[in-house]
Amino acid sequence: MLKVLMVQLSGPQQDVVPYACGILRAYVEQFTDLNDSIEWLPFLYRSEKSMEDFLNSMSVVPDLVAFSSYDWNKNRHAKLAQLIKKKFPSTLTIVGGPSIPKQDPDFFKTYTGFDLFVLGEGEKVFKEVLESLVYSKSIPNHVPGTVWKNEDGKWIKNPAPTLLKGPLEIPSPWLQGYFTNILTELKNSGCTRFGFLETNRGCPYSCTFCDWGGLVSQKIRAFDLDRVKSEIDYLANHVSEIFIMDANFGILARDLEITDYLIEASRRPNSQLKSVQMAYAKNSNDRVVEIASRFEAAGLNEMGITLSYQTLTDRSLKAIRRSNISSEKYIEIASKLRAKNIPFYTDIIIGLPEDSMSDVLETIEKTLQMDPDDIHFHSLALLPNAEMYEKKYREIHGIETEKVIGRDSPFPNETEFKEIVVQTNSLERNERTKLFKLKELLAVFHLGRWTYYLAWYLHREKNVRLVDFYMRMNQWALSLPDSVVNRCLGEYFFNKYNQGYYHFDRGSGELFGIRWQGRYFHKHSFLWLCVSANREKFFSEIRHFMKQFEVDDNAVEDLIRYSDFSIIRYDFDPKNPINQIFEYNWYEYFNNNVALKKCNYSLTYRTAFIGRRKKPIHSRSPESYLNVAGSTSTRYNPIDSFVHSTCDWVLS
Repeated sequence: MLKVLMVQLSGPQQDVVPYACGILRAYVEQFTDLNDSIEWLPFLYRSEKSMEDFLNSMSVVPDLVAFSSYDWNKNRHAKLAQLIKKKFPSTLTIVGGPSIPKQDPDFFKTYTGFDLFVLGEGEKVFKEVLESLVYSKSIPNHVPGTVWKNEDGKWIKNPAPTLLKGPLEIPSPWLQGYFTNILTELKNSGCTRFGFLETNRGCPYSCTFCDWGGLVSQKIRAFDLDRVKSEIDYLANHVSEIFIMDANFGILARDLEITDYLIEASRRPNSQLKSVQMAYAKNSNDRVVEIASRFEAAGLNEMGITLSYQTLTDRSLKAIRRSNISSEKYIEIASKLRAKNIPFYTDIIIGLPEDSMSDVLETIEKTLQMDPDDIHFHSLALLPNAEMYEKKYREIHGIETEKVIGRDSPFPNETEFKEIVVQTNSLERNERTKLFKLKELLAVFHLGRWTYYLAWYLHREKNVRLVDFYMRMNQWALSLPDSVVNRCLGEYFFNKYNQGYYHFDRGSGELFGIRWQGRYFHKHSFLWLCVSANREKFFSEIRHFMKQFEVDDNAVEDLIRYSDFSIIRYDFDPKNPINQIFEYNWYEYFNNNVALKKCNYSLTYRTAFIGRRKKPIHSRSPESYLNVAGSTSTRYNPIDSFVHSTCDWVLS
């Protein structure tokens, strides 16, 4: 019997089921004669141990170890492979996944612990490798889609394999029962149980920064609809969240039927399903809006809908081969979502070719004016199988990169890195730095609502661009080193409250009694809490900042009181609603888009729940206030966080 160990270590947030390993195994198991000659060892997926500990815990010597790698585990996999080859020289090691580049020969020389590399879609290749080992008892160096080393030490790249034809006929790893015990382990260890649902493969787009279309083909190949529904039946009974792994959910007409089936499954008596997440079709359309509407009505649309354009610069869109909806179409879709009360967010990538600083600022301004519930800013990262990764493309656009930590580790040689763009022909390094300072300001102060109302007031009354408000705010903060804003942008708050760590939980409970250990730390939630802990100082400082705009001092003072009053305090008790009198109709001004009017305006807040999951608010509760700050045990979700949502107002 050929003993096969499959490895897919989890990412930086928490442990999840090794789906890629599962579907590879499921494909092989349908070939009975081959499968009868294989002993499948338990999946290796937990991420809490060092690679040495994993090696020492192996009770059986495997004949083959197969790794499924991506940016969040490739270095750990490489280290484990080296340790295995040192201890068990006769064990064959094979690795595949999106992180194995098709065009970088130096990669194979660097990762010396692997005997065989798989390029592209893996099911057919994996099966042929196993057939060679079982039937021929030989090293499978002839298999299409692999890279292997000959006797002279030269790496040989075999021809590309043929892809699986659609409709895809691969048994479901969920229905095979591979993950049932793993889900129990995850539940017992306090991890959120994610279910990965793959309804189709392929992406019709060819964005140069993405590896999706080129890696798994640009032709969409669907899984049988009955198989998809059977997986939903299983997942609804076993997981609280489903992530649809399609590149463009909503691109096929049948996705409406899948949506309805997910909703129906969530309503069954024994269902555990609370949330469905996905990457919506890039060119969002009425079908996507309808899908989002149905998920929203069913209470499954926790993260909101994605309206992603990455940039609105025509030159850049051309350079990255990005087919986008126009900004006018985006406005139309955003208006439809607002009318249906469906939250939405967008993604902006900083550092794209042909995108200058002024271009990025214009994209941000247009985005802010759409008033999305959240904005996800990203560094431009180079992926090994994306066109942008290639040397020629880099030279054309003057791309310079640096490697940064993607997943830190306390164990030697197990830190994961990613390659990010820090300069192009159109964007200097110092400009990129300024844009990321702006990103932090927007994430904490605008989206976090500390200055949201002030920025919109100046935009409406004085025609001040929203992005210019925050650029000026950044310059002002730089002149005041001890200001709350500057301390957010620098190291002060991290040193004071989190032992100097920016991305990991080292909290001591100084912030409202919150202890970060054992939870997913998010720095924007952390910084929001830092502002809240210093809110009187912050609003005192921002009062002086507003004087440079030459506006009505009485209106600004009243608006600062409104901003402070609207952001939930640590000691707020829903059992005791709070009331305040204002001189202007601020609530209507911002929420109903009416004209500003001076009046006697009484506002009472009685908010009892916070966030998309409607968590109850408890006075002076660290856990509850962390929800107010947009954070949960596994992620950061600012939608419906920060401010009061339930109120009564009286105008006289």
